[in-house]
Amino acid sequence: MDNPFRIFNEIRQAYLRYLRSPFRLRYEALLSERDVLLDRDRQLYREPLFEPLAPHESSLSTVDQACAQLGITPEAAAFTTSGGDRGLFPGTRALHRHQLEAWEESRSGKAVVVTSATGSGKTECYLLPIFAYLVEESARGWGRPG
Repeated sequence: MDNPFRIFNEIRQAYLRYLRSPFRLRYEALLSERDVLLDRDRQLYREPLFEPLAPHESSLSTVDQACAQLGITPEAAAFTTSGGDRGLFPGTRALHRHQLEAWEESRSGKAVVVTSATGSGKTECYLLPIFAYLVEESARGWGRPG
């Protein structure tokens, strides 16, 4: 990714140049004063807000590997990964540690609550166990105990 601060400054300067060209003032002092009034946060633009996020610890297991580790049928793995017919999740992406741990806990019958940052994979924490369970139940036949 390119430098976001440099990109912000380039866009900011482009807007200021745009305002200078069609609305030229005769007096340099007025031009400078207008630039000072416009070139600040909450006037022409908003200063960028960047939120650094620490990377999430990897489980080093893909969905296929996690299914094998948890004793889940290969059909469930095929259903959920891009290697299968449906391709709900990329098959080569390793799960985050908290995703695999949530899956392990829910598989053992425990209630799981996951609290983490936006974009951390909370959705997969509940979807993967649900999809795996539904595929396994479908293979057994609806309503038959496992």
